[in-house]
Amino acid sequence: MVNIKTELIDKFQFDIVLKYPFHSDMEKEKYKVKLYYFLPRNLLIDRYNYREEDFLKDVQNLLHFTVPLKSKKELIWDASFSIQHITEIIHESVDKRDDQELLQNFEFTVKLFVVSFKEWAVDYLHRAQSGERVSYEEFIADAKEIWDAFRKLKDMLLLHNFVRHRMNVFLYADEYICIFLLSFSYQMIRIRDEQNLKDFIANVVAYQEHAQYESVVEPEGENENVMYRSSTFRKYFLNGLFLRPKVNHKEINRSREYAFAIGAAVAMIFATGVAFYFQQVYGQISFMFFMSLVVGYILKDRIKEWVRDYAAEKMKGKMYDVKYELYSDNKKNVGYRTQRLSFLKEEAVPDDIMQVRQSHQMLDIESEGIGQNIMLFEKHTNLYSVEIEKLFEKMGIDQITDILRFNVMNFTKNMEETDRDLYYMYENNIKKVKSDRVYHVNLVFQFDGPDQSILKRFRLVMNKRGIKRVEEILLDEKVV
Repeated sequence: MVNIKTELIDKFQFDIVLKYPFHSDMEKEKYKVKLYYFLPRNLLIDRYNYREEDFLKDVQNLLHFTVPLKSKKELIWDASFSIQHITEIIHESVDKRDDQELLQNFEFTVKLFVVSFKEWAVDYLHRAQSGERVSYEEFIADAKEIWDAFRKLKDMLLLHNFVRHRMNVFLYADEYICIFLLSFSYQMIRIRDEQNLKDFIANVVAYQEHAQYESVVEPEGENENVMYRSSTFRKYFLNGLFLRPKVNHKEINRSREYAFAIGAAVAMIFATGVAFYFQQVYGQISFMFFMSLVVGYILKDRIKEWVRDYAAEKMKGKMYDVKYELYSDNKKNVGYRTQRLSFLKEEAVPDDIMQVRQSHQMLDIESEGIGQNIMLFEKHTNLYSVEIEKLFEKMGIDQITDILRFNVMNFTKNMEETDRDLYYMYENNIKKVKSDRVYHVNLVFQFDGPDQSILKRFRLVMNKRGIKRVEEILLDEKVV
């Protein structure tokens, strides 16, 4: 099941979060995303003022796998990232201390274990928040059993004198486990106050202090280091599931270069033909031959642009601005992504997209007068399912989270000041009230996957100070 939602990050950034199923039985999966921006023309966001390099600065693409929920037994013994598997990697590394692949596998496996342990704890919290009568006693007992089994790895690392990188990875994981177990326990105790959970919290804090971790909360302090370490650990361990993009410089704009070459070739044929013709008519040394070369050069330049644009239009299905190779945290190539930015004339927008855009009674008023520019962002994600399945053996990956984060600060540069005075009559007196000038940026989001296609429409309500809110415009069934 595909799920799409928007999240407002701050005044100038919003996310479109797309979750879709991953099919491990397919050799290769392809997902297409198209995002149409319908922009008021007075924002001056067009092909001349807003180029692809500007867009790349404003957009972030984040892609990661979703961790399936694992049981206590799987976390300790059975999963490919279980404590038992980490133990095996440590034993294998004893005689191969400098083996970089084993070192990467150790770090990668610990990351996956920590993230999965966190998801296990989150599941308890979510069930408690939903009103389910979860057993705090069971949560505490199972958490202790998993955590105790993990902490035994420290003795093993010391026994084999792994005191550098591997020990640091363990200590980071151990400290982060303290942080999230405390966080979820505090949230759970606000739902239902139980003494055994308070005792568990006290024990975790005592362990933090004994281990001299810097994430212990200070009642009289600003605790900025606690927040910093928590945020840094979260990003570090989640990296195990994120796919890292690396620009493929060899293939950037290859199709575009073909279009440019076609334009240059046609223009050169024209210019050479003009030169040969007028040379025969007027001779090689004459004023008319000289003028014909000048005119031919001018027209050659224009013809090159015309043919290039025509060829680009015909080849647009194969063209992209940039190609990224996608790598896992342990540097395995698991797919690639292409993306491009273009501006469209209204007649070039597919009918179904325009129908979705027009599914609102204010459209005629909105588009009349100032008009609209239409910007299209496309990204195609191709994943090698077989390679991913090998990488996350026994993990059971069945979902991918694809996040498009966009910064709209460039959209606000040409907006007018936000506040206006309005007047109304109250009890025969004229009253003044402040009003807020807003702009609407309409978005149509199109997703095509192996087994499902979806259209969504959103509206950014913005002013000079940034995004006020993101609204989803519910579509008619006929439109969908």
